[in-house]
Amino acid sequence: AADVEVVRSALADALAGVRPATLATGLQAKARAAQRPASLAPLVQLEAADALDTADTLVARPHLHATLEPAEDGRTTVRSRAGRFTVPDAVRPALERLLAGEPVGVAAISGDVAEALAQARRWMVEGVAQRR
Repeated sequence: AADVEVVRSALADALAGVRPATLATGLQAKARAAQRPASLAPLVQLEAADALDTADTLVARPHLHATLEPAEDGRTTVRSRAGRFTVPDAVRPALERLLAGEPVGVAAISGDVAEALAQARRWMVEGVAQRR
């Protein structure tokens, strides 16, 4: 118990001479060094998705370990490290090619241009695809 009191007293004496502003500055520097800045990748991905057109090509995001599973009502569930979402079964062949490592043109996703663009954007926003 006497040793604890000696340590407590030494700490109190040491801290008595420290200005709060000096302590705060040191703690802020340690916090900055221990934390990463906010990622810009999601914003870049959103901008790229907004700028897509039918001449663009998509590739699968690396290291997804994605699977496609049947869902209800003519849909397919995509499960990956990026999350889970559903797509119409009509676009499954293009998504299978993408996830197998084949680049897929946006126009090849669907015969309907609006649907092809909507699906390509969705795949990018969901983190499964990226623009090549």
